[in-house]
Amino acid sequence: MAYLTILLAAFGLAVAGLVWFLAMSASIRRADRHMSLSGAPRTSIDGATRRLVGVHVRR
Repeated sequence: MAYLTILLAAFGLAVAGLVWFLAMSASIRRADRHMSLSGAPRTSIDGATRRLVGVHVRR
């Protein structure tokens, strides 16, 4: 039973990591397509992506 719990937890973390990676990739592509890095981020995901990548603007 413990192995099943560990396997399900590992699978859940892998899926969560994949979803996070895809959201960040989509955000980077959208910001790059609009060339909108000089302005404020449109969504919170865009803001988190900028902080993660290191291109955020300090106020």
